[in-house]
Amino acid sequence: MNNGLDQDLLSELVEIMGGDMQMLINAYINDTREKLVTMNQLQVSTQQEDIHRLAHSLKGSSRNVGLVDFADYCEEIEKKAREGELTEEFFDLPKFDRLFESAASELAKQYL
Repeated sequence: MNNGLDQDLLSELVEIMGGDMQMLINAYINDTREKLVTMNQLQVSTQQEDIHRLAHSLKGSSRNVGLVDFADYCEEIEKKAREGELTEEFFDLPKFDRLFESAASELAKQYL
């Protein structure tokens, strides 16, 4: 794994996607950035269900393109929000953004 990326999964994805890999990565990065804007606007105290749904979506799409560390953090947020136990302290938005941007930057370097 490199910068939170599952290189084996990405190699398999390149074999499957071929020339469409760039389109897939661009779509993933753009879609995730939009979802992160939304996530940053949600309030932990009153919108845990919305956070749960968004974290679930981010987890799945991120795992599909090999962003393991980011997907794992999304899963942690998803579980806590689903149980109504997500706190402001745990819901570390700067960490959330940092994990994504670090892995997305590496992903872009490798495939765009």
